Amino acid sequence: MNDSQGRARSEHMAERVRAHCLVARDRGVHEVRALQDIAVELELSLADCATAVGREDLLDAAGSSWMLAPSSPPTPGQLVIRPCTVDDLGDLTAQWPVPGDVHEAHHARQLRGDAAYLVAWRDTTPLGSVVLRRDGCTGERGRAAHPESVEICHLQVREEHRGQGVGTALIAAAEHEALRHGHRVVAMGAADDNPGALRLYERLGYRATGIVDVTEYDWVGEDGVVHHAREHDQLLLKSLTSG
Repeated sequence: MNDSQGRARSEHMAERVRAHCLVARDRGVHEVRALQDIAVELELSLADCATAVGREDLLDAAGSSWMLAPSSPPTPGQLVIRPCTVDDLGDLTAQWPVPGDVHEAHHARQLRGDAAYLVAWRDTTPLGSVVLRRDGCTGERGRAAHPESVEICHLQVREEHRGQGVGTALIAAAEHEALRHGHRVVAMGAADDNPGALRLYERLGYRATGIVDVTEYDWVGEDGVVHHAREHDQLLLKSLTSG
């Protein structure tokens, strides 16, 4: 690609971003949400999209500048989200040890093709992770009512990195991954005892369905003891668009 073609491509990208943001504004969509959506659609970082419309001031509100599996080396300190690899597992378990071999279990599901295990990194430090279930909703009621949906779940951000927009970026990256595989409806579950998660998901465009599933599972505490949990999870859905 020569310089002229590169400029033309950049101008075309900028025009698409501007047009998307104008349409979103007319529909009453918050400008930060519009910026995140177009970043997912065009497979760009939030910084690129914000620059295209001259609104770099939105980056702090949008959460962080992030790239999903960038084709070129990221800049130092940039938030990068990518599918977990075998090589990543060593760094994950060393820097972010989780009882119960959670990283390994999510990665194994990814290898089977049932899920995508996305991890957020800043340089060589893991900040958080999320799972995109390609085989449908976790709960039986949600799966029966919305068989076309995939589910974003197991959203985790390490405590020392919370409040920096990492969770928002992980959700956006998972939405992009869903779109990339042709899925147009995405679900998330919000537990009754986690109103903060419900507020976040609603702010990002997820809407309650009225479906509540009861989920039971075992988890291993830091002391190595196995605990049994029972959750009431409200199902929320979001329809994705690809332009």
